[in-house]
Amino acid sequence: MKPIRYFFHCMSLIDRIALLFIALLILSACTTYEPVPAYTPVPSGFDRSWSAATAAARDAGVRVDSEDLSQRVITGTRDGRDMTIAVSTQADGRVRVEISARCRWQRLNFGQRNVSRL
Repeated sequence: MKPIRYFFHCMSLIDRIALLFIALLILSACTTYEPVPAYTPVPSGFDRSWSAATAAARDAGVRVDSEDLSQRVITGTRDGRDMTIAVSTQADGRVRVEISARCRWQRLNFGQRNVSRL
């Protein structure tokens, strides 16, 4: 059996170029595809504020009775008081969260706060 060096030594220049061309052609057929990055949508400012208002009410000990997203109102009770949290989007894009509590004989507004868009 003759060594590989002898095989290449016997080839003419045209044969070597043809072999190199065939090798490059075969290697160029091998492709690798990059995976497409997954798109993860970012929640809007209203959605983040709605989730934060619901979580804050539960953290404060409010028993949430209903979350009405179509009316944009969260209602609940705490210590015999009816609690209402209203979340709305203003014309300039900021989100407004208004918290109010109603006792049996009067209505107390104890918080209005404008939350800037994050």
